[in-house]
Amino acid sequence: MECSIHGDKRPAFICKHLFGGEGLGFIESEEPVDPEWPFKNAWCSECNKVLEREGQWNDMSENFAGVMAICEGCYQDIKKRNNRS
Repeated sequence: MECSIHGDKRPAFICKHLFGGEGLGFIESEEPVDPEWPFKNAWCSECNKVLEREGQWNDMSENFAGVMAICEGCYQDIKKRNNRS
């Protein structure tokens, strides 16, 4: 994917809240890397609450998250800005 900031990078996926957020928590998928889907995935603490309540990713949790594609460079920047630890 071509990013105006980081150039040509692999895509990554985040919830819409993380994109412009700060200090929202940054939860990364703990599932092993799948060769069919080798991309980084993350969501905020509020999305995690919805995910836990629903028990899985489904229409409700996915609609709340509003997943969007970004480059891996932006993913790292967003991670630093939203990580609470």
